[in-house]
Amino acid sequence: MRRRGLIHQAHLIEIIEKYPELLGIGLNENTAIVVHGDQFEVIGQSYVAIYDNSRQIPPEGKFYFLAPGDRYNLKTRQATRPASTMRNIDHVEKINRNFHA
Repeated sequence: MRRRGLIHQAHLIEIIEKYPELLGIGLNENTAIVVHGDQFEVIGQSYVAIYDNSRQIPPEGKFYFLAPGDRYNLKTRQATRPASTMRNIDHVEKINRNFHA
């Protein structure tokens, strides 16, 4: 079953590379997102992979992971991790790209 998940993630990367303005959300087994308005929260036992050509982990990461309890703003494309106050997830940098060139 894990192999099947890896195959689907490879297809998701291909789609995001072809359409870089899109946001890719890869759900691992036993994991879900709960969407409220422009935000979602990760729930379950594993992780969610975010494929976003406007933000990545240096030097050239194609995706990053959100753990259960992490939240993501779909409008701003900003991930946050719960603490005493919500804070941005470290090491995810915004990339300035022109997708409409």
